[in-house]
Amino acid sequence: QLGNTVNYGGSASGSNVNIKVLDANHAVFKTPKSITIPVSQLLTLFTANATFQGFHAAALPVANVLFISQDPVSPTYYPISYENNKYGIFGYYGSPVDMTQAGKDFLVNLVYFTGKF
Repeated sequence: QLGNTVNYGGSASGSNVNIKVLDANHAVFKTPKSITIPVSQLLTLFTANATFQGFHAAALPVANVLFISQDPVSPTYYPISYENNKYGIFGYYGSPVDMTQAGKDFLVNLVYFTGKF
């Protein structure tokens, strides 16, 4: 309906506990909660595998899309992105009960960043 580039039609599902962080210095990992990103760039969001929809992008950059994370297993899929400076996409279906503290903090930060608080 919105005509966004990142959409269900260009996505595939996967399952993972980690995301690969693309830019550890980005504000979404700093504000309002500071999240420590390991040297491996793998941030554990869930305690058990969570299903996600990841947008497929064969090459970067993609116009008007900021990819925040990459699937560490299939690196051309991006489950978390931000489009047109207003749409935050968190492609995970996992329950917040199964999120790590870092995962919960990241979700708060993504809402904060997307909402421009």
